[in-house]
Formats: sequence, structure tokens, C-alpha cells
Amino acid sequence: MPEEKKSSGIGLIVVILIIAALLLNGLNHMRTSAADLEEQSGDTLVTETVIAHFAILNRGYVRPVETKSEAQKKYTKVGDGKIYKAEKIDNDDVAVLANIAKVPDVSQYLEEGETVVWYVCKKEADGWHVDGEIVKKSSMPEETTTQEPTTQEVTTENETTIEATTASQEPTTEIDITKLTTVHFAILNDGYTRPDVTKSEAQKKYTKVGDGKIYEAKLIENNDRLVEKNIASLPDITGYIDDDENVIWYVCKKEADGWHIDGEVVKNDEINRDFADIYYEMLINGDDSTVDIEQYKLNYNELKDIIEDINDNEGYPAYYIFDSFDYDITQKKGIVTTLTLKNIPDDYETKYEQIVSKLDDMLYGRKLTDKETVEFIKKMLQK
Repeated sequence: MPEEKKSSGIGLIVVILIIAALLLNGLNHMRTSAADLEEQSGDTLVTETVIAHFAILNRGYVRPVETKSEAQKKYTKVGDGKIYKAEKIDNDDVAVLANIAKVPDVSQYLEEGETVVWYVCKKEADGWHVDGEIVKKSSMPEETTTQEPTTQEVTTENETTIEATTASQEPTTEIDITKLTTVHFAILNDGYTRPDVTKSEAQKKYTKVGDGKIYEAKLIENNDRLVEKNIASLPDITGYIDDDENVIWYVCKKEADGWHIDGEVVKNDEINRDFADIYYEMLINGDDSTVDIEQYKLNYNELKDIIEDINDNEGYPAYYIFDSFDYDITQKKGIVTTLTLKNIPDDYETKYEQIVSKLDDMLYGRKLTDKETVEFIKKMLQK
């Protein structure tokens, strides 16, 4: 009897050892499979997305033949979305669509039977942009509708992935199109000039050109740049201006029937360059002359914000040369009238040329004004 118990005990131990070996082998197999899977799929996992500004061509315009910055009047901003890769994509609608992780809601801009074909992903001064054109669904190539996911499908399929992979990143602000404010647009008729003060004026002075959207319902006057920045979408104004003309929107104001934005028609060659361009040229040229900037209608805080933004971005190589950057201004009724740069080093021009030459060699042809190069420049020019 003791011998039988001993044999049974040995047999039980053998069985346990066999089971343990099988479990260990299975665990190792699972670990290897998981590692192999991670290695094989590492390039396809979404780990980061990039905010992009979406816009659609206004009716009456066609997509450009080549990728370039174009007049704002041609487009309607429809909100922010996300792309997988921050890279230029043009002349390939399928590739542009595949790079879109999330699109804003464009339904309010479309009529029944229409959709948007996104045709370019490009870098502009204010970030990445995706532009599209409105087309009839019936005019889309058959292979696009049967083989490629629609824009809505891209959003739906990747919604969970985006949220999961960006949870640990910095939160980003996305614009809710439905919360924008409707605004009535009008342009001054020939023979009239913009008023000196904001007030309700005779209707005969203006031509109504349609409704659009603004980001914030607030009074903005004496600052064309801020008025333009507050515009989310424009009506189609092509029937009111010639090819060599544009509209400068100069006031956002509240009237009895709602919010209004008024503008004046000007010839393209008469449009003053944005103050940011003027300041950038002063900076890179080491220009210490007194420059008249009253026409830009900037108060001190607005001017200061622009200067700091350029100093910290595309103008950084020039700003770096200053041992003690400073400037003088004159003001009239709260508006800055003149600007003079101070403390420009005697050897400024030589130093700037040396820096630009060195950067050109290291940036492989990329422009110094491209903001994507700023961090690289700052690291290279550490004081």
C-alpha cells in the first residue's frame, strides 16, 4: 500500500511538471507574438496628430494648378480638424484624404447631393491647411466612391484612435462651427470712403453682399487686421469686384438687425502691406530709421504682440544679433504713429549675412521664414 501511494505521488508530480512546461511555452509564445506584432505594426500605429485649418473654395472658383498661398476671398474657413502627418500633399486627392484624421462639420456649407473633395495639404504662415472644393456626388469618379472611404468614414473610423492616442498630449482647442455668429457683409459703393468713427450710416452708401460667420461677436474698429482675423467665413463677393480688386474689411459692429462687417473695395496694388511684413523687413535689414506706421491703426499692445511674435519666430536669426533689443514709438489718440528700432550693433549686417549663409547650408534650401525651422535655429544659436 505505501508503494502504491509513492508511485501515485511521483506520477502526479510528473503531470504537474508537464502542465507547467506547456504553460511556460505558451506564455513565451504569446510574448514573442506580441513583440513581433509590435515590431511589424509599429509604423502603422497612430501616435500623434496635427491640427489643420480646413477651408473650401467659394462657388465660382476652381482649384489652383499649383500649390500656393491665395487670396482669402476665394475660400471659406470651415473650422479646424486633424491630419496624421505634417507634410505637403498635392496633385493626389486620395493621398490627401488618407492623411485626414478628423474633419470639421461642413454640412451647413453643402446643398443636397454635394460633397467636398479635399485636394491639398500645405503649410502656411499660421499652420497647416487642408483645402477642398465642393462637387456633385454624381460627378465624383466611381473608384473614389467605391474604393476609398468618404470623409465622414475617415472621421468615424479614427475617432476612437485619435482620442486614445492624444489623451496624454496637451489639450487643443477646436472650433465648433455651430457656435459661430452669423454676420451681414456689405461693401462701400463707389465714391464713398470709410467713416472716421463707427456708426450706423445711410443704406445708399453700401451694397449688401451676403452673410458669413465670425468667431467672436464683439466690436472691432480701427484695426483691419483684427477684423479680418475674426472672420470665419465670407460670402461669395466675386460678382462685386473685378479681378484686379480686393476688399479690405474694416469694421465689425452690432446693428439693430444683427452683426455687420463693412469693407471697401481697393485695387490690389493699392493694398498696404501688413505691418508684420514692414517690421520683418526693418528687423532683417537692421533699419534704424523712423518709419511711419499710422496707417495700420495699431495700439501699443497690438504692435508689441506682433513684434514679439516675429522676434520669436521667422525673425529670430536677426533678433538674436541684438545685445539689448529695444525700440521707440510715438502715439496719437492711442494709435502708434511711428516706430524706430534701437541698439542695432555696428556689425549687424555682417553678422546677419554670416548667420543666414550658415543656416542656408544647414537647412537644405528650406526658407528661414518657415516656422518649422525655428526650433532648430534657436538650438543652433544658443547664446
